[in-house]
Amino acid sequence: MDNQAEQLDQLLAEELRIYGTLLQTCSAVADRVLCCDIDGLAEVTREQNALIMAAADTGRARAALLRSLSRSQDGEGAESGLDDRTESALHFIPEPYASKLARHGERLHGIADDLREVGQQNRFLLGYALQLVDRAVRFVYGTPESDGTYEPRGSCADHARPIDGLLNKEI
Repeated sequence: MDNQAEQLDQLLAEELRIYGTLLQTCSAVADRVLCCDIDGLAEVTREQNALIMAAADTGRARAALLRSLSRSQDGEGAESGLDDRTESALHFIPEPYASKLARHGERLHGIADDLREVGQQNRFLLGYALQLVDRAVRFVYGTPESDGTYEPRGSCADHARPIDGLLNKEI
């Protein structure tokens, strides 16, 4: 049990490291967009993808270890309905590890909240940058401003515009 609790502690520490690094790279997105650094933005996106894959692998390993801990506590082969969350595992982990794991869980929740906030900020910033690029392209090509490409869903401009050439059967 102590060996498995130590492995869980190590996995959670690794998840904290990965999510902390992911938070830093997500924060770098805004800098890259504001500086119009497309190559830097592509590099940050590659880093984010690698970190997300690593977090998914670590999360699967944590879930498997939690299931194993649950089975060893409830008897061999018994399923306790453990939902792979750290809080659910704390009731049967001995105390030097339980406090440590609870702190890991709190920090993971804090980082997840920070990631959610940064993601919303990045979504707004990227959407605004996309609108600016769209307007610049429309200005250069002299196309109308409101053809509905980036209009909100459900707006009257959200419907496809017919192309005269496709409707004219003589062409």
